[in-house]
Amino acid sequence: MGSFIQGAPSNSEKLMTFIVTKAFTIPASMAGSKAYAQVASTAAATINVIKNGAAASGTIDFAIATNAATFTFGSPVAFVVGDRLQLENQATSDATLADISITIRGDL
Repeated sequence: MGSFIQGAPSNSEKLMTFIVTKAFTIPASMAGSKAYAQVASTAAATINVIKNGAAASGTIDFAIATNAATFTFGSPVAFVVGDRLQLENQATSDATLADISITIRGDL
């Protein structure tokens, strides 16, 4: 699944909600997923990956002055039909990180 966030996200902004229509699993470390910001951050920035509104299952992390993200996702997470996958910005937003493209790989 893919997402584009135009501009700079605000504090704790919900960036995307994906409703699952076919079961899949996001692999550990979100292997095969990619994220890129057209405008790099001036501070470390984190986007939380959340399943069904609960605590974050993992994160998409942008280091200072980098455009490509790394991923923290300890173990595979399975999603079934009706589950929600959400992306949420960190509580204190980086003022410069902007125009973010995210593609999350899920295994059927």
